[in-house]
Amino acid sequence: MSYYINQFEEAMCAFVTHDGTMSLAETAAAQQDVAELLAAKRWNRIIVNVTAMQSVPKGAEVFGLGKSLSRSLPRSVRIALVVRQDQAKHARLIEQLARKGGTFLTYFIDAQKAEVWVRRTPPLMHNAHFEVPQHPGVEPTKAMRGDCDA
Repeated sequence: MSYYINQFEEAMCAFVTHDGTMSLAETAAAQQDVAELLAAKRWNRIIVNVTAMQSVPKGAEVFGLGKSLSRSLPRSVRIALVVRQDQAKHARLIEQLARKGGTFLTYFIDAQKAEVWVRRTPPLMHNAHFEVPQHPGVEPTKAMRGDCDA
């Protein structure tokens, strides 16, 4: 597995680190794991650091990832995506697609700025936004592409 999820109790935030290469199935699994953690802790803040990621997603994968965020994470989530400069083009597209789907995601080159941005949000979910979207019986890659009726 090439992702790690750390809980920062003090900041009431999940910190997700991706490294090496990562398949779409692993990406979907990471999203589900984070969604479950956020629901259990009642948090709504995530910092995702992909600066150590070696795999470069294809355009269709980036498109699918951006759109899937609104289906796999609670609506009140605020996501800071930390990328390298050479990943900014893909990050910008993911940000646009996620926001169109209702997910509040912003990408950053500077991890410290990402943390400041995330901390500006109240750290707890409202009860109305406490559901973890799932696609029962649908393999993760299909859910990532939006090939399910949820």
